[in-house]
Amino acid sequence: MNKFNIEKFYNIVENNKFFVITTHINPDGDAIGSAMALSFFLKLFNKEVKVINHSETPKYYQFLDPESEIETLNNSNSDIIINADVIFLVDLNEVSRVKSLKDIVLKSKAKKIIIDHHQPNSPFADFEFTDVEASSTGEIIYKRNLEL
Repeated sequence: MNKFNIEKFYNIVENNKFFVITTHINPDGDAIGSAMALSFFLKLFNKEVKVINHSETPKYYQFLDPESEIETLNNSNSDIIINADVIFLVDLNEVSRVKSLKDIVLKSKAKKIIIDHHQPNSPFADFEFTDVEASSTGEIIYKRNLEL
């Protein structure tokens, strides 16, 4: 089991400016909530953040994104992913689950970081912050934010 390393996480946040967050196709509440919580957290440190997904946010989860910040991939925002310093992939353990973002994510020179509660599955990421004992990715992000 690869436990969340808080020092490594803060080092990444501190030493980078522009972050992209994405999650799996057909996102559920854990995926959307985790992406938005991480976005909010990074903005507390004056970081530039974009949340870009393959799938649109389902109507019943739009309350988790009250400012409609989550974008779906299109021609105008694919360069944003390419030029990111860090790409967080939340609530997934396999790059194919980001669907249309897969090739762009893999092409980007950004650090690729997984935050997930599922068993690690794919060696594509530079870092994996996983905790398989957590009930959700949201729980991991919530507990780590309490350590501020």
